[in-house]
Formats: sequence, structure tokens, C-alpha cells
Amino acid sequence: MKLSEWKLLSKPERKCYLNALLLHLGNNFHLDEHTIEHDYPCIIYASRLNIKYRLIFEHNIGFGLSDQCLEKAKKINSPPQITLSELTPFSIVNVHSYAISESPLLEHDISMILNDFYISNLNYPAFLTREMAISVLDKISARFLSELEWEAAVKNGRDILFPFGDELPKESDLDWWMSFDFNKFSHKRISNNICGLFFGEWCADLFSKSHSKNSEILNGEYVIKGGGAYFWPWQDEEWVWCMCSMRMPSGDLIDGTSVLRPAISIPKNLSY
Repeated sequence: MKLSEWKLLSKPERKCYLNALLLHLGNNFHLDEHTIEHDYPCIIYASRLNIKYRLIFEHNIGFGLSDQCLEKAKKINSPPQITLSELTPFSIVNVHSYAISESPLLEHDISMILNDFYISNLNYPAFLTREMAISVLDKISARFLSELEWEAAVKNGRDILFPFGDELPKESDLDWWMSFDFNKFSHKRISNNICGLFFGEWCADLFSKSHSKNSEILNGEYVIKGGGAYFWPWQDEEWVWCMCSMRMPSGDLIDGTSVLRPAISIPKNLSY
């Protein structure tokens, strides 16, 4: 389903499509009826815990750092403290429909999935090894986001520097965006209702040294997206870790852990 097609559907047609999707996904999923008329409707996984997913319909998106966004970054600091080759070349690509959880999984969620998970704060995102993340995804019938899907969700159809726009918010707002407490960061959402974007998140892809097709791949190291909250309060140029295009290899993680935002595949040609 393309976003342009979804926008043309009547409410009854949308409900038919979503009901067909729920039938495909299984009994653990149900629909948030209040979101049927949204561009990003919500489905909920309700088996022991509630995970809210937003549908991102097929569309074209700019992948990587564009020249326009690089110029916006230079207005904040020139030159920005980035490895430009890792974020380029920029290209327009098609992303297929998928569902993305509104929030990364919290320690409370993981404690209900993994029996031996140590809890330090129930309302904080859970930091997991790659192996733990795989185990969690297996148990909740989900998968990792691809790097492209992560960027598509946070750019939300636009070529923007940050998920919250092209400029840094004032510090009092950043305190909420960068908070590790769900009760705070859940109040700072982008227009598709996604929140908690700055803790560093596991992606499906192995890390490549650029976005070129023949780029060198780092064996055993996966893409980590986001991360600005990890360095908050910033001492220097850590704002670059809030950029939509920013990325790092998992080998650079301090303790080998990152947070997990599950995704669900959506059939390309769903009959409804």
C-alpha cells in the first residue's frame, strides 16, 4: 500500500485494509480505532504487554545526508563533527510499507519477555546485546528495523536535518527530548507519533563505510542509529548524534548494548 493510495481510501476501505492486515498478523494484534483516519494508523501487539506500532506506508525517501542538510548543519557548526563519507552519497529510494513501534522497548517490557533481565529503572529504555535483542524479537514475532526504515520513519517524508526539524530546540525542550524517562520523552513525538529517538538503536544492517553500493562492510558490526541522549548534557558537538542520517558501527558501543525498537513486515499486495 502506497501512502498516496492510503490517502485516497474512504474510512470503510481503510478499516477493511487494516482488518485484513490484522488477520494476516494473527490474534495478538488489534487496531486502535481512533487512528483509522490518520496517515499513520496504530496497531497494537497485546500478548502480555502492549506494543503500539505505527504503519509507515510505501513512499520515496531521501536516504543519507543531502547537500541541503549538510549546509543546515554547517550553520550550527562549521565544519560539523561528522565523517561525511559514512553518511553519503545521498539518494532517493523507495521504502516498502512496514510497522514501527512508537517507542523503543522499556526495561518494563523486557522484564516481561526475558526472565533473567536485570531491572534498574522500569521506565527507561532497555539496553540489550545483539543476542538479547534477537531473543526478544523472536518472542514477540517482530524484527529489526533496517537503516532505511529508521530514517524513513524519523524523516517522515521530508528532507530534514533532525527528527524535530532543521534547528536545535531550546535547551529546556532538549531536556525532554533527551530524557531517558518514558514519562518525559513520550511527550516529545514527531508527527507520526514516534518518540524516544535518541538512545542509539539496533538496526538489521551490517555497517558499511558509506552508502555506495560497493562500500566496504564491517563484518559482525551492525548499524546503530540515533544516540544524542546518550551524551546529554552535551559538552561539545554531540548534537550531531541527533541528525537523521547519523550512524555508527556497533563495534563502537561502549559496552556492546543498544536499545531496540521492533518492526513488523507488511505484505506488499495485501488483499482486502
